[in-house]
Amino acid sequence: MPTAERKIRKIFRIFPILKHKFVLFSGVGLSGLVVQIASLWMLHHSLNLPFFLAQLASILVAMLSNFALNNVITFRAQRLQGRALFRGLLSFCLACSLGALFNLLSAQLTFGLGGHWLLAGLVGTAVGSVFNYVSADRLAWKSPRRQPPIPQAANALDSP
Repeated sequence: MPTAERKIRKIFRIFPILKHKFVLFSGVGLSGLVVQIASLWMLHHSLNLPFFLAQLASILVAMLSNFALNNVITFRAQRLQGRALFRGLLSFCLACSLGALFNLLSAQLTFGLGGHWLLAGLVGTAVGSVFNYVSADRLAWKSPRRQPPIPQAANALDSP
């Protein structure tokens, strides 16, 4: 195998979490983006709430929306119900809190530097989304990490 191809394969082995669930998670995330921007517009633009508070509230609304949709769509094989649903919601919010913090800070920075509120909201959402997928996958729905198969060493005693 050529060296370049080996390097490319090695790079892609670093990202085992980017699988079909990430595509579903991203689709739900797009709906969360719409929910967040609509909430931000309503709170900041229509109700004149300060940007920071409007962004914080819109993140929370989108987080709740994303949890509900991810439970039904992305993680349907591990769907949470009953008490597990409540525990999953808490762990999802905890897992996404660092992503939400990155979202909030980057949005505030963009807005503070003179960016339009819509651009600031979009920047914040983009910054937090990948971290949110990884943490939600590992904590709320407890997906196991996939380990690459261990190559079997040839055993000298097995030869005829």
